[in-house]
Amino acid sequence: MLIEEMIGRIFKNRRKEQRCKVDSLVDGICDRHTYYTIEDGDKRMNFIFFMDLASSLGFSLDEIALSSFDYQLSPNKEFMKKALNFYFTNNITSLKELYQARAAEKDLDNADYAHLLSVAAIINGMDPDFAIPQKMVEKVAEYFFILSYWGGNDVILFGNLSDILPFKILKQTTWKIVEQKEKLCFEERGKRNFLILLINVAYRCLRENDLAGAAEFFSEIETVLATQRNEENIHPRFLFKFIKGYYFLLDGKKEIGLKTMDHAIAVFTINECFEVVDKLRTYYNEALKQVG
Repeated sequence: MLIEEMIGRIFKNRRKEQRCKVDSLVDGICDRHTYYTIEDGDKRMNFIFFMDLASSLGFSLDEIALSSFDYQLSPNKEFMKKALNFYFTNNITSLKELYQARAAEKDLDNADYAHLLSVAAIINGMDPDFAIPQKMVEKVAEYFFILSYWGGNDVILFGNLSDILPFKILKQTTWKIVEQKEKLCFEERGKRNFLILLINVAYRCLRENDLAGAAEFFSEIETVLATQRNEENIHPRFLFKFIKGYYFLLDGKKEIGLKTMDHAIAVFTINECFEVVDKLRTYYNEALKQVG
């Protein structure tokens, strides 16, 4: 299959999935006829034109590359896909077996260990008696600290590990990621991943009673949120509201803190995000214990 045909098929599938109106999709980029010739695989695009359309459809370059090969998953992506399936079906026995089989493989690199550690953290959340290997934590922390190029998957993985990486290294590495925010926030999906990362790290700061550190990350979060309409990225917007309530609570403003956290939980309840609600209620109770 020609590259033009693959890109055309990918764009067409995404447009149908998102139920995009073509006029809105191509506004300021090209006309309807030109776009349909792209979907039909009859037009070659220059890079800027291609990126304009990809961004309009909400694609990252990683997704385009993956889609071009019919979504063939790398070993780590396949590993995470299976792990999440076992997690969501509460099949901890199969999850542990998957983890152990992957950990026993030879020639694993640091990126492989980062994915393994992510699954170890998931298992530990389901079974607190499952020990997270500390040598692996140190290896992964060093891997992220020296990483020079951050892709979307790296940001997600690092954010998911924010609870267990050494706190000092976590903060230092996050600020290195912030230096690349212009690239990472190029499209909406990347912007959302970046926000969730900062929210996770700010939350860890509060758990460590580092209010000043949390406030610095709050500033970065607010800068990104200011580039969006209120209805965009409701999920990170109200997660941020929750941790601001947590901040107020630790700062001695108990009434406004609890009210702010309650409001965030109520929004997720109304939108039937019950898994998020359960987690936030756990965090809420832990916050109350923290202030005594």
